[in-house]
Amino acid sequence: MLQVGHAPVFVHPTKASEAIVEKQTAEEFGLALNSEVGVQIDEIKNCTNPNNDFPDCEGLRHGNSVSIELTELVRGHLRGKPNVRWKDKQWNIDKFRDQMSCLIQKKIAKSRFHNVVLDYLVIHSNEEWISPVQAEEWLSGLSFYAERRIHEAFFLQFYVPGWRDHWPIHKIALNNRA
Repeated sequence: MLQVGHAPVFVHPTKASEAIVEKQTAEEFGLALNSEVGVQIDEIKNCTNPNNDFPDCEGLRHGNSVSIELTELVRGHLRGKPNVRWKDKQWNIDKFRDQMSCLIQKKIAKSRFHNVVLDYLVIHSNEEWISPVQAEEWLSGLSFYAERRIHEAFFLQFYVPGWRDHWPIHKIALNNRA
């Protein structure tokens, strides 16, 4: 069952499957973060507050609890449409920047609403039209306003054969000036 707005690998038709997908994605983030940045997050688990699904997961870094919020970069409005032109599926730096900014601002608003400061925001994606090299190039020239609500943000791409032994991960530059 393909849900509109999600890449097939991140589909979660039930709350139980959503928790599984979130935990697995957070674990992949932890592996990539450790491999690329040398930061280890242990004991990653889903947050279990029944009244609040924010943040999605938590783990331990040097024995201290850290929050991990996940969100997906996907052009969901194009998924499942057979007559989409090839050029409309393509990403460019403007579409990428605008979509990333929108996702970050939504998480800042949610963070403000719940009065939570996020340790990690992970924007994950299985967009086959964005290569790891392209993502790195685009992100190297971008910075996003974070209002001191997000300590660190990363762009995590689904596994790419021939890439390293983990999912590609890219640091997202954040700033606190509008």
